[in-house]
Amino acid sequence: MLLMKAVLRGTCALLVSGMSVTVPAQAESTATNAAATIKRVQVTATNNYRLDKRYLSLQLPANAQDAQLHLLHDYVLQHDGAKTSASEFKEMLQITHWVHQRWQHDALGAAAATTSAMEILQLAEQGERFSCTEYSKVLRDVLHSYGIPARIVSLQSVDVAYGGLGSAHALVEAWSNTYNKWILLDAQWAVYAETDTIPQSIADIARRAKAQRFDTVIFKSVERHSKAGAAVATLNQDYREFIAAYFGYMSTNYTDNGQPINVVLPLDGQGYPLTLQALPRNVRVFAREPRDVYIDVNHVMLLLRFRPQAQGGGANSLDINTAQDYLDKMAMFAAVPDFDVGLQHNMPWFDHYDVAIDKQAWQKSGDGVLHWSLHKGTNRLAVRAVNAFGKIGPETFYTIDYQ
Repeated sequence: MLLMKAVLRGTCALLVSGMSVTVPAQAESTATNAAATIKRVQVTATNNYRLDKRYLSLQLPANAQDAQLHLLHDYVLQHDGAKTSASEFKEMLQITHWVHQRWQHDALGAAAATTSAMEILQLAEQGERFSCTEYSKVLRDVLHSYGIPARIVSLQSVDVAYGGLGSAHALVEAWSNTYNKWILLDAQWAVYAETDTIPQSIADIARRAKAQRFDTVIFKSVERHSKAGAAVATLNQDYREFIAAYFGYMSTNYTDNGQPINVVLPLDGQGYPLTLQALPRNVRVFAREPRDVYIDVNHVMLLLRFRPQAQGGGANSLDINTAQDYLDKMAMFAAVPDFDVGLQHNMPWFDHYDVAIDKQAWQKSGDGVLHWSLHKGTNRLAVRAVNAFGKIGPETFYTIDYQ
């Protein structure tokens, strides 16, 4: 039986094997050479953070095998749409450019709310024109058909509640695994935003504008072969002036227990509008900060559990009477880093995990748990999620030293 005795005053209490241990606060400084033989396990780097489980509230197709998704994807390919590319971001720009070319913009051209993306495209073939709402709907659904999470965002002027036509603009934000963030894509204008070569979200842009740093955002053409010069400079300035009028509010739709809700984040706007251009807007809730409307997706969380059968367990049979005894005998019961690693994800349309240990190649794993036994020296474990469309999420990793 493990015996522990209180020694000295001014001590701190620990719990070992379910029993209270009293150890002097200064005890570590008196450790003997015996304690130096302990193999220590220490995390030197990780990005293993808590998962954002709100991804289930995103309005995405529930099933990657959805027939409408595949019909839409086939339609895009049949009409010279983007081929699946090794560069995820390049693919996004190609898709946005493809949607931009389907019809000429008409601010008053509105399809019925129930009109599908496929139906809008077919009507466009017949010469019909549509507004930013339809550009965004088609872009979002085409991105979904490529396995890319995307959502429609409404940007609204400060007087959107009772302003006239043109008080709001619809565009898309898509999740980029490459940049590990949401990024703006505007199919009406064929534009995306960039700062220091990093694509920007709407919240990124609005924050910079509010901090008087709007000029650090560059609006670029999504067309791959667009030439530098006056045309690009004009697009940047024209879009900058256009979008600045809509930094009152941003809103997007989520699902909560099966019910759609519209979440509104005030930007420069004051108050909480319940109407849009005098029209009613149902089930509105209001966000306090960008985090409330930005949900990370496609991540993995690693849950490390020491395997009981790998631990020495000798502490229960040791006679430990002093704090020095505990330090002297620590090597006999120190934790052995032999882990069962639980895997969790927040990837829509999840298919499997990829796992890489140390410098080994990625290996496919369909299991939600893996065995990781550390060797002496530096150990690295990396895991990423892959969806049913073959899109690869950001890797989550641990680097641990054991020596």
